[in-house]
Amino acid sequence: MKTSHLLKTFLFLIFTIQIGFAQSVILTPDEGVKANKLHDADNDTRVEVEQIPDNDKIRFHIKGKEIGVMDTSTFHLEHGYYSLFIGKNAGINNYSFLTPSGFGYSVPDGGHSNVGIGYNALRYNTTGPKNTALGSSSLRNNLSGSNNTAFGNYSLFSNIDASENTGVGSYALTDNTTGEGNSALGYNTLKENTSGQNNTAIGFEALRRNEIGNYNSAIGHQAGNRLRSGSYNLFLGTYSGASDTLGNRNVYIGYKAGALNQYNSFQPYQTREGNVFIGNEAGGNETRSNRLYIENSSSQTPLIYGNFEDDSLKVNGNLEVTENVNTAGFTQLGEESPAIKLKTIIDTSPASQNGTKSIPHGLNATKIINVSVYINSSVQNWVPPNYHGGPNYEYDYYFNSTNVVIKTMVNNSANVIDKPLKILITYTQ
Repeated sequence: MKTSHLLKTFLFLIFTIQIGFAQSVILTPDEGVKANKLHDADNDTRVEVEQIPDNDKIRFHIKGKEIGVMDTSTFHLEHGYYSLFIGKNAGINNYSFLTPSGFGYSVPDGGHSNVGIGYNALRYNTTGPKNTALGSSSLRNNLSGSNNTAFGNYSLFSNIDASENTGVGSYALTDNTTGEGNSALGYNTLKENTSGQNNTAIGFEALRRNEIGNYNSAIGHQAGNRLRSGSYNLFLGTYSGASDTLGNRNVYIGYKAGALNQYNSFQPYQTREGNVFIGNEAGGNETRSNRLYIENSSSQTPLIYGNFEDDSLKVNGNLEVTENVNTAGFTQLGEESPAIKLKTIIDTSPASQNGTKSIPHGLNATKIINVSVYINSSVQNWVPPNYHGGPNYEYDYYFNSTNVVIKTMVNNSANVIDKPLKILITYTQ
């Protein structure tokens, strides 16, 4: 490769790329040109093309230190405590560039391992390490925050000392100052977040207005975009949760799930807590908290409705059950019917005719609405009280505040004495 071609190539780079120092280095022919070297008056800043005969590499020195080597396939920079800055004002305040020699010192906790590409990228960073900023004014105001990633114009623009944030998209996390652990993907995502932590927003303007809310997740176009200080919410779907401003622990899944007239600028701010809305537009007209909606419209009579405050569930439609249903609570069949439970007692009948036996029922007698008794006189023959289909089957019963009392008759109960017995009691709440 000819020397003139190498020089032209490298001069183009150094005139157009700012490598992150306090100012760009510009060398002119007036400062001295030789066949294999371009240097300043005292020779401590120079470009060499023949340090070793015919090795065809360009070496870049500033203040006596070699900071870059270029060959036909790579451009390798070694300087600034492992940092790289490209663009006007990018990283100009980075601490490792302000040491007495200008670079190269191992500064404990200094601004090392940073990458800033774009106008004003990481401009005010001083000691924050391991940040990556790509885009005009990305991470512009960062001072000491670390391990942040900003891709997009003005992404993480206001960040000062917060760490572990990721903003991808123009204006992603623009207003964030101290919030940490946030992830934003999309234009204006989490834009107004200031101190909120551990939020995740994916989609155009998702969680845009969140300021101090924590542990929220929003995926979808403008999902949760009016939320300001709510926490522990999940918004999944375009416009999901678009009306909530201060709510906590809500779960909205589906297009416009939980969205109350999100296009109406006069719609009052909503504070809803603990709702679960599943389905397109589910819960779209519900303003209360602690409700369950499973529905594919904004109907106020969803297919499945629940109230977490009183642990109630309602099915607005036909319900078919193909297996057993086990319930520990009371069962109500119809709005005007009582809520009931059943209790079964297994015992034996009195041991003799004209006898009685008291069997405890363990219930509040005022709640008992029915008692049924059957005695197993023989295999598969269960006899009800006052049976007259034959002699020696007669018995009766009653219940009081504590017992169900079984009574056999004189000379007419021989077939039902000392036999298996079962009692079924129906009672209300």
